Amino acid sequence: TFDFIVIDKGSEDEVFNRGEMLIHHDGEYVCKVKITRVLDNKAIAEVLNVARKGMPEVGFEAIVAK
Repeated sequence: TFDFIVIDKGSEDEVFNRGEMLIHHDGEYVCKVKITRVLDNKAIAEVLNVARKGMPEVGFEAIVAK
């Protein structure tokens, strides 16, 4: 098990370093991640332990945390 994920969005999609995103699946909250590295079309994010209900998997959705 890793504590990071790769997101298929990057700087071209306005993803920023140190931003936070919420990971959802089927309308249910899974976890919160913090962006640690941004490339043109990919980003690396650390999975935070804050209120984590599970680990993200391929196909889960990421939305910007406010």
